Amino acid sequence: MLENGGGVIPETEAAAAAAIGCSQPTLNAFLSGTQGAGVEQSLRLAGWLGLPRREVLLMAGHDKLADVFDAPAPVYSPQALAIAAEISQLPEDMQRAVANIVRQTVRSMRAVTAQ
Repeated sequence: MLENGGGVIPETEAAAAAAIGCSQPTLNAFLSGTQGAGVEQSLRLAGWLGLPRREVLLMAGHDKLADVFDAPAPVYSPQALAIAAEISQLPEDMQRAVANIVRQTVRSMRAVTAQ
């Protein structure tokens, strides 16, 4: 039995390893602390165990990448959210075109205000 998020479920290490995309010996080595897990395996393991990704990345020795999960989420203005909602209703090729126009406009406005 292994712990998975909210409780203990019947599961073999081999089945758990398959669920996170590694071999049973690799999972066993990571769980016993004799080998670190790669970034992708750490993220899958975090999801399978229901643990915060940052916590598992730190345990696996990926400290710099774990810091990314501490970064605050960006805050968008109501105007930016309204524009994004409008653009999202367009076909994908038109979304790209509008995004390019908006980028160019913003860059031009920054250049003017910087003078």
